Amino acid sequence: MEKFNKTQNFNYDNKAGFSPEDSHLNWEDYEVLKDQAKWNSETGGNVQMNLDDIGTEYIRNAAGLIAVMDGSAERYFRSDRLIRDGEDDVEHLKNFEKPPKPDHVIHLDKSERPGSWLINLLWKDLAVEGSKKPDFSYLNIDRADFFTLVGLESNSDGRSLETGEVLKPIDFDQKIKEDSNEVREGLRQIKLAIRSQYIDEKMIDPNEDIEEQILNLPTKLDGKNLLVIDETSRSGSTLHMAMRLMKIAIPELKNIHGEYLWTQTIRDAKSGESAGAPVWYDANNSDGRGIGDRSDYYHSKKFEKNPTTKNLLRKIGSLAISAPLFDFDEENGYKIKPDPKAMTLARDFKQLRKDFRDGKILFMPPMNYSEERVDEIFEKQGFIPEIDPTYGDKNWSSAQKEMEKRKQ
Repeated sequence: MEKFNKTQNFNYDNKAGFSPEDSHLNWEDYEVLKDQAKWNSETGGNVQMNLDDIGTEYIRNAAGLIAVMDGSAERYFRSDRLIRDGEDDVEHLKNFEKPPKPDHVIHLDKSERPGSWLINLLWKDLAVEGSKKPDFSYLNIDRADFFTLVGLESNSDGRSLETGEVLKPIDFDQKIKEDSNEVREGLRQIKLAIRSQYIDEKMIDPNEDIEEQILNLPTKLDGKNLLVIDETSRSGSTLHMAMRLMKIAIPELKNIHGEYLWTQTIRDAKSGESAGAPVWYDANNSDGRGIGDRSDYYHSKKFEKNPTTKNLLRKIGSLAISAPLFDFDEENGYKIKPDPKAMTLARDFKQLRKDFRDGKILFMPPMNYSEERVDEIFEKQGFIPEIDPTYGDKNWSSAQKEMEKRKQ
């Protein structure tokens, strides 16, 4: 998960001329999603989106990722990053190259966890009929902490303490190639943490060296295509790092593709940083995403209370996995606490699905759909295409005009 200088806690820009009455969805049906904003390069700040546009954007983003997951995508959705089978470095999908259909999906905590809820909720509505949803799991790859583990000193925002610049993927790649004890030990810790989460606990012999078993036993991901999803991008370091570390931890993986849920709007051409995040993102508060930060304390206490092999593996993996939101408790060590904001967001997602099924949300197909599929979707919504007189191609500008008309 990446941190931004700006969060969703902003003042609405009254110049946008927006009011709840402009929306065709019911404003009162949404408590969290209605506050979604987008970056405005002209004003240099976030401006609130129209509720109809919010519905369209969330459905389109889920559809784009589901197309990658069910194998129907004609191209990548928001990221072309790929580690090919037999390679170690991150490359790029070629023009018109279909992304590999994943056997397993990793959603990066904390902010992509709600993204997984949305995808799971809309799978039957948006996936190709009969397609099987791939297995999924969660990892928490905090770029600042992982930079530090391999000797790249950075602040909590992922900026180099030496230069003040945001550390980029190339900085990480160059560092892990160094032949030093610090890099080797850092990568070993990371490899143990990640690999431990994909070992069959039944194969672990408690009487033998646990770490050596983790490093040498086969994993559940051996020979499989992996999709790693982050919620949005700033410098691209978190997704890049997660892909590289998955290959280091489980070299037996086949292809590793990286994707994003949310639109990245470039803010600074020089640094390449971008702005724009789903509404639940908050750099200053863990609430609202149904999961907490990483915590060695929590997983150690849980193993202490219930010393199973599964809890032991999660204790070893605490560097790369999240813990629930909890309060410290003198008697039990911790007390799990509820996350009402996350529950409210989940209700918003269910309302979004209902409104979509009721035809209240304009479905703008994602850019990785085939032309035939795009045509079918627009025609089902009653749009009439403009036909190119020379080539006979269909132009669906009428759909975009409808979106604009809704705001008038």
